[in-house]
Amino acid sequence: FFSQPERVLALGSAEIRNVIDCVVFEPGQWLEDNERIAPKEVPAKTRQHLETAVGLLFNELRFASEGVVKPILKLLELALELDTGKFNPRYSPIILYVTRLVIHIQSYFLFLIEHQEWKQDEFRSNS
Repeated sequence: FFSQPERVLALGSAEIRNVIDCVVFEPGQWLEDNERIAPKEVPAKTRQHLETAVGLLFNELRFASEGVVKPILKLLELALELDTGKFNPRYSPIILYVTRLVIHIQSYFLFLIEHQEWKQDEFRSNS
């Protein structure tokens, strides 16, 4: 939504930035074991099928990373286009926020890369 040129300026609002952080880094419901049951009807009566053992962002990065990476890179591109080469009270908070957001998401990716053997070992033991 915010990776649109006409909407990136809304990130100047601290309240909106806070909401984005809460949504992106929401851990979600915890999956006790690795058995996930697909819902038999849509909409599902419970949210049990949405549980994850590692959190929502980790789950998205593992199984649908393009849906996170493309918009976040576009958002970074749009934020950097606001750079005038000096501090600007309107644009600088947006640039700094988006940079921090990208680095924070990158740290999740790095964790997944560094710990990929965790899932590979689990896969081997289940097969």
